[in-house]
Amino acid sequence: LKPASRSAGQNRQQRTAGIVAGRRGLEDHRIAWGTPVTPGALPRTKGRNTLPMKGEFLILIVDDSRMNRMVLSRSLAMEGYELLEAESADAALKILDYRKPELILLDVVMPEMTGFDLCRLLKQQKATQEIPIIFITSLDSTEDKIKGLELGAVDFITKPFNTAEILARVRTQVALRQMYLTILETNLRIQKDLSTARRIQQHLLPSSNEGVGKDVSFEYVYLPC
Repeated sequence: LKPASRSAGQNRQQRTAGIVAGRRGLEDHRIAWGTPVTPGALPRTKGRNTLPMKGEFLILIVDDSRMNRMVLSRSLAMEGYELLEAESADAALKILDYRKPELILLDVVMPEMTGFDLCRLLKQQKATQEIPIIFITSLDSTEDKIKGLELGAVDFITKPFNTAEILARVRTQVALRQMYLTILETNLRIQKDLSTARRIQQHLLPSSNEGVGKDVSFEYVYLPC
């Protein structure tokens, strides 16, 4: 007996399902490899991992040049980062009162307060001293670069800047930030586990010398793991 042939409608449904599955697979592949997507399009990981993903990685751009801010914002938005802009150091400080970015791209030559002064101020405050700062400036002397790095900046890029170079350096800082947060989260978990183990060990120690002769005494020394 010959097997019953499928109807034309069943064949069309199968082809349609295959096309949809193929498209979904391509979309997952693009997201996994970092193709530009909107911040909200990136998948969130499940479980205890709280590391910022690209769409959750907030970058603050501080530059008095509207053109520079626009070029940087456009390029970084194409990479899927969340962005904030400030046209001056004072505007940046107001933003930092209610938002804490994972990275600051900071111009040096600005009116009223320079980027060097703002960096020094941020590194003196506990709430902002851990935020990595990349200077993007027209100053290109060795002395200026050394000064910026000594103030606590993690990188120094001279203008006119190359967009591809900035994106590469930002990706490096994203990776370093994620590793830092991973280490921090691991250390906190270890400290919590050690504290629990310490309490358990202390409860195992005898609380009194009941049942022991009066001429016998014990001394206990607790040595944590």
